[in-house]
Amino acid sequence: MRLALREAEQAPAHEDVPIGAVVVRDGELLAAAHNERELRQDPTAHAEILAVREAARAVGSWRVLDAAIYVTLEPCAMCAGAIVLRACGAARVRRDRSEGGRLRQRARCDRRGSPEPSPAGRR
Repeated sequence: MRLALREAEQAPAHEDVPIGAVVVRDGELLAAAHNERELRQDPTAHAEILAVREAARAVGSWRVLDAAIYVTLEPCAMCAGAIVLRACGAARVRRDRSEGGRLRQRARCDRRGSPEPSPAGRR
């Protein structure tokens, strides 16, 4: 998790949300990434997506078996789906979203078009 936190620290340098992710298998670091949406101008350049892609390249297969991903914040729906589809083991999260988790929150867009959680309990 320390490596994921170090990755997260790099994101604000290019005005991204500080989230980091690392993929590890048998004590070996397969991938490390941080959010790069602003840097790449790519809405899918979340830390988890980038780390899963890098890990798949490292093992030569989209199935990153027997690996664990460590993430500094609970993944959004897109990233959670990618983590499940990579067909690997555990996901470790440092902090859950205070709004109750991605699956229980409703999203709306702020002025920049970025999803932002709705206040808890609002329908």
